[in-house]
Amino acid sequence: MLFGIKMQKIGIFSYFGLTLRFRQHNLNFNNKSRIRQGKISMAKAKTPWQKVAAKFALTPSALAAELKRHRSKICRALRDEHGLINGRDQLLLLQAARRRGVSLTPSDMMPEEEDA
Repeated sequence: MLFGIKMQKIGIFSYFGLTLRFRQHNLNFNNKSRIRQGKISMAKAKTPWQKVAAKFALTPSALAAELKRHRSKICRALRDEHGLINGRDQLLLLQAARRRGVSLTPSDMMPEEEDA
Protein backbone atom coordinates (compact mmCIF):
# COMPACT_ATOMS: atom_id res chain seq x y z
CA MET A 1 0.00 0.00 0.00
CA LEU A 2 1.47 3.34 -1.04
CA PHE A 3 -0.04 6.69 0.06
CA GLY A 4 -3.24 4.90 1.10
CA ILE A 5 -3.79 3.54 -2.47
CA LYS A 6 -3.98 -0.19 -2.99
CA MET A 7 -1.45 -1.26 -5.63
CA GLN A 8 -1.88 -4.41 -7.71
CA LYS A 9 0.81 -5.95 -9.87
CA ILE A 10 0.07 -7.54 -13.21
CA GLY A 11 3.11 -8.98 -14.95
CA ILE A 12 5.81 -6.33 -14.83
CA PHE A 13 3.36 -3.41 -14.66
CA SER A 14 1.84 -1.85 -11.56
CA TYR A 15 -1.47 -0.01 -11.61
CA PHE A 16 -3.01 2.27 -8.99
CA GLY A 17 -6.74 1.60 -8.97
CA LEU A 18 -6.91 1.12 -12.77
CA THR A 19 -6.66 -2.65 -12.81
CA LEU A 20 -10.35 -3.33 -12.26
CA ARG A 21 -11.42 -1.02 -15.10
CA PHE A 22 -8.84 -2.59 -17.42
CA ARG A 23 -10.11 -6.09 -16.66
CA GLN A 24 -13.74 -5.05 -17.17
CA HIS A 25 -12.84 -3.54 -20.54
CA ASN A 26 -11.22 -6.80 -21.60
CA LEU A 27 -14.34 -8.77 -20.65
CA ASN A 28 -16.52 -6.44 -22.72
CA PHE A 29 -14.11 -6.63 -25.65
CA ASN A 30 -14.18 -10.43 -25.58
CA ASN A 31 -17.98 -10.43 -25.78
CA LYS A 32 -17.91 -8.05 -28.74
CA SER A 33 -15.24 -10.10 -30.52
CA ARG A 34 -17.50 -13.16 -30.22
CA ILE A 35 -20.22 -11.17 -32.02
CA ARG A 36 -17.71 -10.18 -34.71
CA GLN A 37 -16.72 -13.81 -35.22
CA GLY A 38 -20.36 -14.85 -35.56
CA LYS A 39 -20.24 -17.02 -32.41
CA ILE A 40 -23.24 -15.34 -30.79
CA SER A 41 -26.57 -16.41 -32.22
CA MET A 42 -29.08 -14.02 -33.72
CA ALA A 43 -31.26 -14.28 -30.59
CA LYS A 44 -28.51 -12.67 -28.51
CA ALA A 45 -27.58 -9.94 -31.00
CA LYS A 46 -29.72 -6.96 -29.99
CA THR A 47 -28.89 -3.82 -31.95
CA PRO A 48 -29.50 -3.52 -35.69
CA TRP A 49 -25.75 -3.33 -36.41
CA GLN A 50 -25.10 -6.45 -34.34
CA LYS A 51 -27.91 -8.34 -36.11
CA VAL A 52 -26.56 -7.37 -39.52
CA ALA A 53 -22.95 -8.22 -38.58
CA ALA A 54 -24.09 -11.65 -37.37
CA LYS A 55 -25.89 -12.26 -40.67
CA PHE A 56 -22.84 -11.29 -42.73
CA ALA A 57 -20.52 -13.34 -40.44
CA LEU A 58 -17.58 -11.05 -41.27
CA THR A 59 -15.05 -9.28 -39.10
CA PRO A 60 -15.62 -5.54 -38.68
CA SER A 61 -12.67 -4.88 -41.00
CA ALA A 62 -14.02 -7.18 -43.70
CA LEU A 63 -17.51 -5.71 -43.35
CA ALA A 64 -16.07 -2.20 -43.61
CA ALA A 65 -14.16 -3.16 -46.75
CA GLU A 66 -17.32 -4.67 -48.23
CA LEU A 67 -19.24 -1.45 -47.53
CA LYS A 68 -16.30 0.82 -48.48
CA ARG A 69 -16.51 2.50 -45.06
CA HIS A 70 -13.79 3.05 -42.47
CA ARG A 71 -13.37 0.12 -40.08
CA SER A 72 -13.50 2.35 -37.00
CA LYS A 73 -17.01 3.44 -38.00
CA ILE A 74 -18.16 -0.19 -38.07
CA CYS A 75 -16.43 -1.01 -34.77
CA ARG A 76 -18.04 1.99 -33.06
CA ALA A 77 -21.44 1.06 -34.47
CA LEU A 78 -21.13 -2.51 -33.15
CA ARG A 79 -20.26 -1.22 -29.66
CA ASP A 80 -22.99 1.43 -29.58
CA GLU A 81 -25.83 0.65 -27.18
CA HIS A 82 -28.51 1.62 -29.73
CA GLY A 83 -26.63 0.60 -32.87
CA LEU A 84 -28.97 2.39 -35.28
CA ILE A 85 -28.08 2.18 -38.99
CA ASN A 86 -28.32 5.40 -41.00
CA GLY A 87 -29.94 5.54 -44.44
CA ARG A 88 -26.72 5.55 -46.46
CA ASP A 89 -25.39 2.52 -44.61
CA GLN A 90 -28.73 0.71 -45.01
CA LEU A 91 -28.49 1.11 -48.76
CA LEU A 92 -24.85 -0.06 -48.78
CA LEU A 93 -25.75 -3.06 -46.60
CA LEU A 94 -28.60 -4.10 -48.90
CA GLN A 95 -26.31 -3.86 -51.95
CA ALA A 96 -23.55 -5.84 -50.20
CA ALA A 97 -26.06 -8.49 -49.11
CA ARG A 98 -27.23 -8.87 -52.69
CA ARG A 99 -23.62 -9.22 -53.91
CA ARG A 100 -22.70 -11.79 -51.23
CA GLY A 101 -25.99 -13.71 -51.31
CA VAL A 102 -26.90 -12.87 -47.71
CA SER A 103 -30.58 -12.89 -46.79
CA LEU A 104 -31.05 -9.34 -45.44
CA THR A 105 -34.31 -7.45 -45.29
CA PRO A 106 -35.01 -3.84 -44.30
CA SER A 107 -36.71 -5.10 -41.12
CA ASP A 108 -33.36 -6.64 -40.04
CA MET A 109 -31.94 -3.11 -39.92
CA MET A 110 -34.65 -1.74 -37.63
CA PRO A 111 -34.57 -1.88 -33.83
CA GLU A 112 -36.74 -4.37 -31.96
CA GLU A 113 -40.06 -3.09 -30.60
CA GLU A 114 -38.83 -2.97 -26.98
CA ASP A 115 -35.67 -1.07 -28.06
CA ALA A 116 -37.56 1.63 -29.96
